Amino acid sequence: MCYTYLIKCTINNKYYYGVRWANKVSPSQDLWIKYFTSSKVIKKLINQYGKDAFIFEIRKTFSTKQEAIAWEETVLRRLKVLKSSNTWLNKCISKAIRYDIHPKKGTTTSDEIKTKISSSLKGYKHSDKTKALWSLQRKGRKMNCGARPHVTLQNKARSVEQKKKFQDGCVKAHAKTYKLLSPDKKEYTITNLTDFSRNNKFDASSMLKHNKAKGWILLERL
Repeated sequence: MCYTYLIKCTINNKYYYGVRWANKVSPSQDLWIKYFTSSKVIKKLINQYGKDAFIFEIRKTFSTKQEAIAWEETVLRRLKVLKSSNTWLNKCISKAIRYDIHPKKGTTTSDEIKTKISSSLKGYKHSDKTKALWSLQRKGRKMNCGARPHVTLQNKARSVEQKKKFQDGCVKAHAKTYKLLSPDKKEYTITNLTDFSRNNKFDASSMLKHNKAKGWILLERL
């Protein structure tokens, strides 16, 4: 029979509320006879003051483990035990271990521990059995490989709008002006060589490098 319990340390007048579900005997024959909580804080106080420094009470019994755990968490939340360290010895809430301030906050792993972890992993290889299991789990999946998501109509409209803004505004502000001679010997004064070369099917980079491309000749950079 699963149960919740309340324990009080008579030396410091602090309480501890917990849950028990692994007992093989009745609660009355288990608590403070075979079971002294799983709390390290309580065990430390027992070593310091002895078992007789505590009073205890079985609060509620349950037919299932899940009901007992859920009730313990409900009680601890209602009592706000994590924010009342002057009254309660509980350091976490139920199995989820929800700390108000995590005990390892601000701590760092020592260089010695890091070296040990690194050394233990060097040369480690997964077994063929593990690789085969991973392969089986991945079968039938479609690999993304960094593919872009489907472009919606809204994205397309935004793209057209941005291109128009660029052509109407940025081109006038930043594009350079050139004088070109066409293959049929006509002179053109153009702004934005990239767009012009794209429309007339020649390479702008080749024009800038060699001053000519596919019959077009760069006469002057204005």
